[in-house]
Amino acid sequence: MNVSESGILTVDAPWREVAEIYRGICWLRAAGYGRRADERQTHELAAAVAAARRSPAARGDLAAQFEAVQITEETRVTEAIAFAERIAPAQATRLSAAAIIGGLGQLAAG
Repeated sequence: MNVSESGILTVDAPWREVAEIYRGICWLRAAGYGRRADERQTHELAAAVAAARRSPAARGDLAAQFEAVQITEETRVTEAIAFAERIAPAQATRLSAAAIIGGLGQLAAG
């Protein structure tokens, strides 16, 4: 795990697939699909972690790297959900208003 110049946390190459799969698992759990999340964790995640650990680019404390990936992805999903919960109502109101205005415009033109 590294921090880029822009301050964004990046995942080292061997752990990218692990991060993507784990993020998907977090989304599934958040959406209430625990069984599907468990299946992905048992099969896809286990295989990706094993591949990352065998990678020639893997180095250092692999358990700590996996834990860092988990924490990072759990945080990303949690923050994305919190952001969506804040922005969705405002966007829904905006979209509803645009639909009403558009509908009125069509009525006036027709």
